Amino acid sequence: LFTAVGASGWGYLVSNIVSPANGPFVVTLVMFCTCALLGQFTNLAIFLHGGLLEVFIGLVSLTRWTVAMNFVYGLAELRPDPTEVKAMYELALQKSVYEKRDFGIGRWATAACAVFVQTLLLYVASFVFMRFRNRHKLV
Repeated sequence: LFTAVGASGWGYLVSNIVSPANGPFVVTLVMFCTCALLGQFTNLAIFLHGGLLEVFIGLVSLTRWTVAMNFVYGLAELRPDPTEVKAMYELALQKSVYEKRDFGIGRWATAACAVFVQTLLLYVASFVFMRFRNRHKLV
């Protein structure tokens, strides 16, 4: 649900910027780049070392937060215990990525608040673009 609401914010923003004919294609590209490419845990391990790049990823990538929410929940409920070396390494890497940045309110709540703030910013930016774009055409 968090991902769908956040993605709708991207849809609203892009639909206010590009022409209606190109909107669905551009939104698909934006969501693929921000969610599939930037949100993958192997890429996040590169980006999440503090600084401006981590802030950028936290504000742009929905899956940086929503996958972390699901991972933390699944880790607590399923308690995986891999036996193969590759699976153990992958689980350790995922833990190191998805368990970062707990702002003192719990990992799940931190991710939920981050997605809420990101979605709110997208909706506000969409409203601003809708209000002030093509202002000369307003009646």
